[in-house]
Amino acid sequence: MKSSVIWKLLPLFVFVMLFAGGCWDKKEFNQLAIAQTIAIDYEEEQYTMTVQLVMPAASDEEISGDSMWLIDGKGASVAEALQQISYSAPRELYLNHLDIVLLGEGLLQHDAGQGLEYLLKEHVLRRRTNLLAVEGSAGDLLQAKLKLADVDIYYLMNLLRDQRQFVKSGDTIINDYYLAMDEHLTEGLVIPRIEVKEEKALYLNGAALLQDNRLLRWMDQKWLGSYRWITGGAEIYTLPANAHHDNLTVEVRKDRCKWELVSEEPLRVRATLYGSLRVAENNMQVKSRSLEETEAFHQQIQQELDQMIKERTQNDFTLLQQTGCDALKLGRWLQAWYPQLVQTDNWEEQFSALEIEVQTKTKIKSYELK
Repeated sequence: MKSSVIWKLLPLFVFVMLFAGGCWDKKEFNQLAIAQTIAIDYEEEQYTMTVQLVMPAASDEEISGDSMWLIDGKGASVAEALQQISYSAPRELYLNHLDIVLLGEGLLQHDAGQGLEYLLKEHVLRRRTNLLAVEGSAGDLLQAKLKLADVDIYYLMNLLRDQRQFVKSGDTIINDYYLAMDEHLTEGLVIPRIEVKEEKALYLNGAALLQDNRLLRWMDQKWLGSYRWITGGAEIYTLPANAHHDNLTVEVRKDRCKWELVSEEPLRVRATLYGSLRVAENNMQVKSRSLEETEAFHQQIQQELDQMIKERTQNDFTLLQQTGCDALKLGRWLQAWYPQLVQTDNWEEQFSALEIEVQTKTKIKSYELK
């Protein structure tokens, strides 16, 4: 009787013993080649991928340049190029720790969607991953200064923090500049542009504007300021010297943008931009002013800045209408609230003819003497 019970319980004992020892396929970090940054280029009908790998030793307390490798691979697809890299890597390639994906100009001109399709399919792009555009070769930027990412990757992550957007309504979040173009009329893909400054540091300068997954044009940093009025964030403005003040550095924190329908025929909308100002006064003797003088000074600053922001944003809307690219998501708002007014089969032409009015509502939040 006892032996029959033991034989019945034997499969259970074997099952418990198999899993009691933990995960037999677990990999330690010092057994992996961890990809932190990937550069994707496209030239002569081939994808070239350059991967920055971190291969820490078990004794390493922190990552140094000695534990970083650069390996590249080529192929007719991103999958082939990555496979070639995996053959060259001295350890197993690990992609689920990816921080930054650099997209070269050749890829942007060819088809950015094809370059990213494999990474999305393999769920490699995570919440922490940021897309950045490179004017020229992304691989060359990564190769030129190996230790740049060692120093600046955390700086870039701080610049891009809290700037995220759902991709195609899925769980994968890349950043605030990656829009679901296929689902929302003629929206554009806006990716920050990264450059090397004096071969010493990485910095963000403007953006790449894509339509239908291809590069439409490079946008400067001023245009990106208008884009952030819609998506949130902060921007630095410099007011030129005049009779009221010397040069002033002003930080504008974008609170929100409120869209309003002004008229249906002709179709007119109003964008009201709300924000708060932090003014850093250069070489000004604030203490010598009375309360009334300070209040008048603040009002003067606010009027100048509001006018500058209004004119700049209005011009940026006009530029987008000329290209027919609704990168500021106006069509998405209209489609949600006034679907009867949106001609989905002819939105590009309708968007180009749309009358857009810009208003600003900012307030002085604080200021400090520099």
